Amino acid sequence: MATKTKSVGGKEYPASAFAYVGDANDISTWHLPIPDADHLRDALARFGQTELPAAAKSRVAKAANFRREEIRRRRQRLRE
Repeated sequence: MATKTKSVGGKEYPASAFAYVGDANDISTWHLPIPDADHLRDALARFGQTELPAAAKSRVAKAANFRREEIRRRRQRLRE
């Protein structure tokens, strides 16, 4: 079975590229793409406007912060 992906800006992303995945088998529940710095910045700006379940908001914030740190470390390695 092929890995499910969702198109964002003409590019396909797996569930792992989203801060919130309500149901891994239903791409309509995947919200706040965070595969790179630009998408992460947009997701953080829209976070307060989302209608995510309250129980998921802290998990989503942690995922976004984790991705931010990954991007920061990657950029730091590129500068070295």
